[in-house]
Amino acid sequence: MTSQITLLHLSDPQFGESHRFGTRETFDTLYRRLVDDLQRLENRYELLPDMVIVTGDLTNKGRDREFEEAFHFLERIEQSLKLPRERIVIIPGNHDINRNRCEEYFEECEEFEETPSLPYWKKWQPWEKMFREFYLECPDITFAKEEYWTLFEIEDQRVVIAGLNSTVADSHRKDDHYGYLGEEQLHWFEMKLKNARYDGWLRIGAIHHNPISKNREDKSSLDDRDDFVARLGKHLNVILHGHTHDGKRESLSGIPVLSTGSTGVRINDRPEEVPNQYQILQFTKGHIFLYARHYAPDQKRWIGDTRLSECGDKWIDVIDADFQGVRGLAVHGKLSLPGSRVTFPGLRPEISPYTTMTWSPNFKQLATAHTDGDLHLWEPSTGRKLKTLPSTTEIWSLSFSSDGRFLAHAAADQNIRIWDIESSTGPPKPSLSTECANRIKIVTIFSKNLLAWTEVGDEQIRICDPEIASKEPTKIETGHNGTISAIIFSNTGRQLATGSEDRSIRIWNVETGELEYILEGHADVILSMAASSTGLLASGSKDGTFRVWEFATGRLQHQFKVHNTFGVSTVAFSPGSKYLATEIFRGPINVWDVANRFSEVPLRDRTRVESSIVFSPDELYLASASEYDVQVWNLTLSTMDDA
Repeated sequence: MTSQITLLHLSDPQFGESHRFGTRETFDTLYRRLVDDLQRLENRYELLPDMVIVTGDLTNKGRDREFEEAFHFLERIEQSLKLPRERIVIIPGNHDINRNRCEEYFEECEEFEETPSLPYWKKWQPWEKMFREFYLECPDITFAKEEYWTLFEIEDQRVVIAGLNSTVADSHRKDDHYGYLGEEQLHWFEMKLKNARYDGWLRIGAIHHNPISKNREDKSSLDDRDDFVARLGKHLNVILHGHTHDGKRESLSGIPVLSTGSTGVRINDRPEEVPNQYQILQFTKGHIFLYARHYAPDQKRWIGDTRLSECGDKWIDVIDADFQGVRGLAVHGKLSLPGSRVTFPGLRPEISPYTTMTWSPNFKQLATAHTDGDLHLWEPSTGRKLKTLPSTTEIWSLSFSSDGRFLAHAAADQNIRIWDIESSTGPPKPSLSTECANRIKIVTIFSKNLLAWTEVGDEQIRICDPEIASKEPTKIETGHNGTISAIIFSNTGRQLATGSEDRSIRIWNVETGELEYILEGHADVILSMAASSTGLLASGSKDGTFRVWEFATGRLQHQFKVHNTFGVSTVAFSPGSKYLATEIFRGPINVWDVANRFSEVPLRDRTRVESSIVFSPDELYLASASEYDVQVWNLTLSTMDDA
């Protein structure tokens, strides 16, 4: 099995008179609109379905002509996604039975004085004809009079789909319009799924009717739901269904139950307030990532559907799922996985532990410093090591210039070195080495002409132009009543903030060296600071809070209590100031949406951080270093646009 499974879930296209899109001769077809959207999602989020499941109602009245349209649609989807035929999964819905054929069967029984018996096979004859022709080259995929259900086994993915037929009791009679599986079908699937469970396969139940409801008056319900849960509940990892015309995420005995809504039903035959919908699902170890889409007729395209998220503000959501015993699913998956992390390959165990890290502004390189003194440059998308910048002593502080060309670091040998990392001739060499009287605690570089640092146990800051080696650094007596613990340039480079063990922050004019503001309010040592591209200053304190100030005015804009016991040891703005990340000392990472009143952005698989956290310049990724590992989280979970 691959580390993640991506699945396209459709239902209720209802080809025929209730279908909302045009015929195959027109441009405005379901196929065209759907494939255009899938291509957008692949280009932007690397979403490419491994399989397709259609949970019933391919047609409106189960007529041959309607099944021809459905066949043509499925065939083109298969070709567009370049999938083998066995990865296209279809099951019947109540609209796929032919009620006229069913009525003929009852009339024949009456003529011969016989009692009609379930499952009234004649109603499925048009469905069986289309099914047989579609899977002609797949002899193991069957739908027959003896077994009117289907098991889909995708061996290379280690996935089995129970193609349940819930239309067993449905007929032309009004009182028969409800879902029903029957004991024979349930027993058959129980045996098959038990084996798949033992083998560690991912087990998906595909059913048309809603298994949550068992009220026969509700035409969407499953009448024998209790039997379904008793026999198959412990063998299924997830249940997908259609029929309700309204996408929902629910749970049945701890099993995620996902309804995808109607993909192609016209507005006259569905709730007016509910749009056409479809879903893409990604399965990873412990989670299902749900991408919900709905059709916007005025835009003639599919867009993000926020209706399914818990707060109604996200079209990409995460569902906790117990995939215990399923072998092969990974925790992280690809970098495209929203809210999850990926561990860089090749970073352990031969490389010594991290001391700090930083990301280049163009997102092309991630720099990590180690206890052995070495600097390593990595390619974030693959984890491939690009360069090693040798040093002899442990590195304490690391900083990229705003243009990404220069990398400054302060080492335990009391030197500051600046590297021109984009030099194309020969190995990288330090362009400047500045020896200091004491060990450098913090260094920050704004550009090749602006560098600042502070030394261990010092209450001074030093500012210099690295290009003018002969000029003495400007020393500023800060007036702090304690050691300086954090320094940061403003987004313009005109101001510099210093945070201290005396619980205060001071903002300085870089050109004149004059004090502009004293920021007070923290109840303990300032542990970290970060500057945003929009002129904000964030500070984290040992008092367990972070605060956000305006650099230009010193005005407090926001404060938040993160933890009662441990301090906020790291704060970091994303380059566009969309997010602020905070880290509790030896604790988990939190990400906050700046524009949305600092609401929390969920991260999955959070681990404690030992050194630092940084954002990528495109604001899609967050990296953290912990001992020997670098993890990268994808933050598209919080992306609110319509893709």
